[in-house]
Amino acid sequence: MKVHREKGKEMNSLLTTSAWLEEELGQKARPYSTYDFGRQKDEQQVSFLVDSLETGFHLVLQYREKLPKDLVMFVGTTNWLGEERHHGVELVIGYGKSQWDILRIARTDAANYNINTEDLITKLSQYHQQFGIDILQAETDTVLFDFIQLPNDLRAFCEDCYRFCPDIVDQGFGSIEDFMEAVEVVLFVRLWWD
Repeated sequence: MKVHREKGKEMNSLLTTSAWLEEELGQKARPYSTYDFGRQKDEQQVSFLVDSLETGFHLVLQYREKLPKDLVMFVGTTNWLGEERHHGVELVIGYGKSQWDILRIARTDAANYNINTEDLITKLSQYHQQFGIDILQAETDTVLFDFIQLPNDLRAFCEDCYRFCPDIVDQGFGSIEDFMEAVEVVLFVRLWWD
């Protein structure tokens, strides 16, 4: 297990990691993360609230590599529909051996398309094997990843994404060409199933 030794602290559990992040972020960790649009709590994880997606992504990229190997970090709930209503987003730290556990913690699925969490993992694993992806955000019906390497055949990738997640074009970009252009500029993909 990788141990982070900054400031003489060994981060070998969720508790010590959350205590370290409390110091780094200047706020107390929430003793849970949320799922189902913030309506449900998972008390096996911890979370922080941050002001924006941009801040959340920055913190994930800044701290993720410093975590022990048995923990994952990602941006969680951004769309609050439960009793908790926030203007910010959730930064989640939880137990996981790989980025696929991010989807399990977030309980991400595409229920309207009869696609469950494990189905999503299977599809995203194919993308990861082909060119490499890095999941930065996951919540109830959304997953955002960036590329380790841009696909060689971007059109084929975008067409495949469209078949897997029609809302990305039908409710988003409007055409495969516009989707391709956006991917080339931002170098990440946000999939959601409405």
